[in-house]
Amino acid sequence: MSSGPPTDASNAWNVEEERFLYVPPRDLQGPDGPLLSKDESHHALRVWRLRKGDRVRGIDGEGNEFLVVIGESLGRRVQLQIEDSRPSSREFPWDISLGMPLLHRSSRLDWILEKATELGVRKIQPIVTQRTTVIPVEERLPKRLERWERVIISAMKQSGRAWRPRLEPPSDLESLLSRCGDRRIVWAVPSGERLPSGETLRHDGNGTFLALVGPEGGWEEEEEEQLRGVPGWAVSLGPHRLRSETAVVNLLSLLQDRLLAT
Repeated sequence: MSSGPPTDASNAWNVEEERFLYVPPRDLQGPDGPLLSKDESHHALRVWRLRKGDRVRGIDGEGNEFLVVIGESLGRRVQLQIEDSRPSSREFPWDISLGMPLLHRSSRLDWILEKATELGVRKIQPIVTQRTTVIPVEERLPKRLERWERVIISAMKQSGRAWRPRLEPPSDLESLLSRCGDRRIVWAVPSGERLPSGETLRHDGNGTFLALVGPEGGWEEEEEEQLRGVPGWAVSLGPHRLRSETAVVNLLSLLQDRLLAT
């Protein structure tokens, strides 16, 4: 995907190590060459104070990293020169999706999206359960999804993750479970057991998992019956009542720790 000569400097990729620009595939091709979006251009020029000729790293959301040079401004967009590109080697090796609750406070929901992105989740599915009290109005959903996507992209850039998690529109639990296929469910519930060993997870999980955290107030009995009817594990996260966002981070971290254990 490189559009410029690869650099021979062994340390070239160490430039601006903590800064990443989001350059999705649609912005890499065009009559004027690679261009940053208006938002990314503003961030590069006004927030980071980058100037023509400065080097920084880019990510495309599809697993690729770029070594880019800031170019001329074309209106409100900035041209880029792609000096080199490479597949990211930092993605978590297992395919983990997250079924997350819809919460009253948007800041708490944003926090879940941010942390799930940083923790390597590949797909994020908001779920509507019997105790869900906040359901986006259909006509307002597109704007809500756009806002959530911005949170995800910001978290990608902050963490340097080259893969962009896929965000799905809200779905009820039954529909979600019907689409799981071979994916193993790992769901949090106070009455659950300890998460199995990494060896068991790797053997029985087919490399794909769906981590599920219920709404404020927990699962209804009928929903627990549905969940116990699909392949997977009911997991306890300890003796204390956790906020939903705390449970999400706890469950994802526990699952990753088990999978990575020898």
